[in-house]
Amino acid sequence: MEEQLKLASGLARLLDNRFEIYGRKFGISAFINLVPELGDILDALLSLYIVYIALKIGVPSEGLTQMLWNILINFIVGSIPIIGDVIYLLRKVNLMNLEIIKKYADSDTIDGEEIFGKN
Repeated sequence: MEEQLKLASGLARLLDNRFEIYGRKFGISAFINLVPELGDILDALLSLYIVYIALKIGVPSEGLTQMLWNILINFIVGSIPIIGDVIYLLRKVNLMNLEIIKKYADSDTIDGEEIFGKN
């Protein structure tokens, strides 16, 4: 389970928080979503992989439902040109979902640095 938690953490940080410019953190989701339509779909699929990990480690349906709603809201709002791109920078859905996983996980030491590098 610990390896799955590290993978979820690393992926969430890569998607939402990997880079920093002028004190503002963002991830590769910001770049992925610059591609109209296809970017939104790809980002949603990557986010769904974190939900899949949560399912594998036993996060209850209440947590999974909340995670899916987070992704759906991001997908719908993200589909709006320009506004959606700004929302992706501000609303860190994968980090929100990681917090849901942490809430239900047995471990308090979830760290993705080993897989995707220091944040």
